Amino acid sequence: MDTVKYEAYIKTVESGSITAAAEEMGYTQPGITRMINSLEEELGLTLLTRSRTGAVPTEDGAVMLTAMREVCRCQEHIEQLAAGIKGLAIGRISVGSFYSIAEVWLPEIIDAFKKDYPEIGIHTFEGLTDDISEMFAEMKLDCCFMSRPTAFSGEWIRLRNDPMVAWLPKDHPLARRKTFPLAGLRTEPFIYPAPGHDTDIDRLLQKESITPNVAFRSQDPATVFSMVESGLGISINNELQSRKFKGDVVILPLSPAREVELGIAVPSMKKASPAVLKFIEYAEKIID
Repeated sequence: MDTVKYEAYIKTVESGSITAAAEEMGYTQPGITRMINSLEEELGLTLLTRSRTGAVPTEDGAVMLTAMREVCRCQEHIEQLAAGIKGLAIGRISVGSFYSIAEVWLPEIIDAFKKDYPEIGIHTFEGLTDDISEMFAEMKLDCCFMSRPTAFSGEWIRLRNDPMVAWLPKDHPLARRKTFPLAGLRTEPFIYPAPGHDTDIDRLLQKESITPNVAFRSQDPATVFSMVESGLGISINNELQSRKFKGDVVILPLSPAREVELGIAVPSMKKASPAVLKFIEYAEKIID
């Protein structure tokens, strides 16, 4: 199966430029252009709209994009199976992840995996829930490390439950308590991390029917932590996210206790390549 034309088209769409796609794939710009022209002729469709500012998919091209990604994924699977039969270990893995998991868990998983399978390339993509979910739905990722989606088309592998916690300034009147009452979010000045991105915090507030007393908003959890440390308000996050920050912030469990389920989303375990299955196996051992 010759999927190089599909790859040329996919890379062009993702980079927004035929020139950039050519550089990434190791071809000349005219070479990529010829491949895409040939693909358009074979399909009888116009796939790209080209201009001086770059290249974007047409409506027909956007429809074809997910299917082409699936074909390329199958080709990769076949190549990895053949390599495995011959006793080799090659391949590529695209891994999506929450920022917290990418910073706390992924380095150890990747390090252990690469020591045993140095020829397998791993490409990571970090983001918020909606970013990663969109990439997953578009078949851009082989697997995603995230909190359990409310609804998605794929399979789920549970890794661990992670408690939600409150961040308070060290001199806050409630900082000496053993827990932080969820109801306090309605009155305490609240620093909202990444609102509107379907985060675990968004889901918790919605589930508990809590409208927080928002004082500040920030997309960056490090900024939120610093603002709490400066006494500008309180915030909430998961325990895993809290591990990477150090400072004069008191971290308390919520009352009543709340937690999120962290794990790995996979489009299909049956269709997953040998490299992806092995990577998941390493993740389960390390996180266990």
